[in-house]
Amino acid sequence: MTKRTKEGKGMGDVLYISLVLDKESRMRLIKKTKRYSPDWKNGNVIAEHHTIAFFTSLTEDIYNWAVQFEGKVFEVCAYEYGVSDKAFAVKLETNIPCANEIKHITIMINPDNGGKPVDSNNIKDWKKMPVITLSGYVKFNFKNIKR
Repeated sequence: MTKRTKEGKGMGDVLYISLVLDKESRMRLIKKTKRYSPDWKNGNVIAEHHTIAFFTSLTEDIYNWAVQFEGKVFEVCAYEYGVSDKAFAVKLETNIPCANEIKHITIMINPDNGGKPVDSNNIKDWKKMPVITLSGYVKFNFKNIKR
C-alpha cells in the first residue's frame, strides 16, 4: 500500500524526489570540483541536488522509502567526475535508492550545446577524484496540479 507525504499528497502528485544539498555542501562541491570544470563561457552552475527519482521512473518502493525518510539528512560521497559536451556531474556513493542507473549530482550544464540537467544521465567518461563528503535532506517536489 502506498503511503502519503507529509503534505498529504500521493505518488501521482510527485514531479521528482531529491536529496537537496545543504548550503555548506553545495559550496564545498563547487569549490572542490572547479579544477575539473569545463571552460564553458555560458555554463549554468546547478550543484544543488541529487535526483532520486523523476515521476516517469518513480517506483512504489522508492516512493515509500522517501515518505519514510522525508526531511531526514543523509551523507553521500562524490568520488568521480564526468563531463560530456552538455553536462558536468559527480558520481555518488550512497545507499539511498535511486531510479537512475548512475547516482550523481549535476554540477553544470552547457546551454550553448542545448545542455539540460537530464543530460548528466548520458555521461560516459568518468574519472576518479578525491572523495568529497556531502550532506542533504530528502525532499518531495510536486507537480503543479490545479484541483
